[in-house]
Amino acid sequence: MDSLLALEDLSLSYPARVGHSAHRAVSGVSLTLRAGETLLVSGGAGAGKSTLARALSLRADPKPAPRVSGGAARVLGAPLTGFGQRARRDARTHIGYLAQRDEALFATRTITQGLAAVILDHTPVLDHPAVGARIAELLDAVHLPLSVLDRFPSELSSGQRRRIALAGELAREPRLLILDEPTAGLDPTVRAVVSAAVARTRAHGGGVVLVSNDDSLAAELGAHTLVLERGTPVGWSAARV
Repeated sequence: MDSLLALEDLSLSYPARVGHSAHRAVSGVSLTLRAGETLLVSGGAGAGKSTLARALSLRADPKPAPRVSGGAARVLGAPLTGFGQRARRDARTHIGYLAQRDEALFATRTITQGLAAVILDHTPVLDHPAVGARIAELLDAVHLPLSVLDRFPSELSSGQRRRIALAGELAREPRLLILDEPTAGLDPTVRAVVSAAVARTRAHGGGVVLVSNDDSLAAELGAHTLVLERGTPVGWSAARV
């Protein structure tokens, strides 16, 4: 199977900035994630879960971004450091990343306008009917009715906004889908949507990294589990086949 993630003793640090000293947020993580697999990353507050997820997303903003301070890693074949900026840029187009509280997507656009923009950015050759069909498919995937299409995110509930943000990431048809606490503080129906998104990504040959302290999800999704404590791995369990 294809290796989507390959981490070898990876350590991540934040540089010093005004009011904050430099500190290591993740230390010594080694793992491999292949196509069709899911990794659940858990741990307490300050464990480094979100730092790891953000680094693997290949996003640099918002700053400051974590830097590799030890070890090595490849994401969709692209190295996290060294000469490989083009490879990282190309890999980033195949990564869906839903950060914590990422509900600002399409803030100044209707749901239709926002999703259409993402779809056309990913597949610019689609005509209007094809884009409309794709939007309808995405709304179905996140369990939302077509009636939300002409509304703005500010008119939706937190759970609905979270689903729209997830739909935007699924629109990219990601090979790697990274979800950071996608169900935290939301109603139980969002959990079913997340499970469906994971299954959808895996069925298309992708892999998933899910940051969550919902331990039951590991068994439900057939996920490997990495437990972090103060940035250091303290537990690992392979998915049960």
